[in-house]
Amino acid sequence: MDEANEDMLADAGDVMEEDDDSSDDDNDTSAVLNEQSWLQIKHNDPTLTSLIVDWADPFYLCPLVSEDGSHIGANTHVRKLTIDRGDHAENREYDMIRGSFEISFYRRGLASNESIEHIVLRNGTGDNGSICQFLENNPMLRRLEINHCRLSDVTSFMLASALSGRNKSGCESSLERVVLHDNQITDERDLAKIIAALETHVRTCTHLSLTSNNFLR
Repeated sequence: MDEANEDMLADAGDVMEEDDDSSDDDNDTSAVLNEQSWLQIKHNDPTLTSLIVDWADPFYLCPLVSEDGSHIGANTHVRKLTIDRGDHAENREYDMIRGSFEISFYRRGLASNESIEHIVLRNGTGDNGSICQFLENNPMLRRLEINHCRLSDVTSFMLASALSGRNKSGCESSLERVVLHDNQITDERDLAKIIAALETHVRTCTHLSLTSNNFLR
């Protein structure tokens, strides 16, 4: 890792100690994805500004969203989106049914959303590349949090490429905060790719947290 990346990692450590997890979206109206909240998304209800997609029951979510995931893409009022995979990461039956949800929700929907400012991914496996198109093209994104996910070398590369791609799509001036907590990133080469991508956002990105990744130095 070069000296510039070493310095940025050191700065990230300083910020982590000061992090109080405060947020200017704490007053958002949160809703867990269900039949009622999906109708609110579909009708672009201005009172729903924060959505939680909880995979506690993926068999319920898939039929709900797979019909037309584009609603999340067309929505202009949701500012914060949290996606939590819960305890299903190692469930084979879950793996078999999640495909339809991801194609509809991520690729047809989330990829075209341009209003979400804060996205949180929790308890994923290695396929967070599903949101890369969203990360690259959303001009409003200010906060990115990926926690307790397994970021493989491929996914780390896709994440870095998406963050770098924001410059090409004119979105480089919005990203302010990046939290990558406990994602089993152990290879400093993967870390270097992500940090190098974030260096293109130095004008706006004031917070980088990389706790609990067990870096091999």
